[in-house]
Amino acid sequence: ADYRARTLALAQATYYATIVYGQVANVLIRKTFVDSILSWRRLTNNRAVFLTILFEASVACIVIYVPRLNELLGLAGLPPAYVFITAWYMLFVVLYDEARKGLVRAFPNGPLARLFS
Repeated sequence: ADYRARTLALAQATYYATIVYGQVANVLIRKTFVDSILSWRRLTNNRAVFLTILFEASVACIVIYVPRLNELLGLAGLPPAYVFITAWYMLFVVLYDEARKGLVRAFPNGPLARLFS
């Protein structure tokens, strides 16, 4: 029973971390519909977004790693390997959207441009 409870707590904490990754990726990619976010100006022109991302990451770390709080919420502190198991998701979402934006810029009259502009 202890193994099952620990495994469930780790799974729930990993799922929560994945939700946070998804929200961060969504905030980054939704800043523009066509322009790339992979430029310094795009990444730094809105400090509120970065403060929000920092705040969300801080809350996630507190919820996952503060011992009594994570037990109360049914979570467990994640080993570093578990934190990065789902980090690929955020990278995939950002790269996918950058590819879409690149196609829209390359073909401004194409079907993707009509669909997303």
